[in-house]
Amino acid sequence: MLETDDKQRLEGYSDESFDEQAERLADTEQNLKKICARGELEKIYRIQLTTALKKN
Repeated sequence: MLETDDKQRLEGYSDESFDEQAERLADTEQNLKKICARGELEKIYRIQLTTALKKN
């Protein structure tokens, strides 16, 4: 995801792309807050594990 972000920054964002990215980040932030508030950290660990396995 970070590589994609870097690429988009280097190429520049259209207004539409910028708005879509901002919306995705806001959604992600809200979901992470809910997970933390509910003490469901295993969901975060599962996502990290899945992401790590996809890279290998």
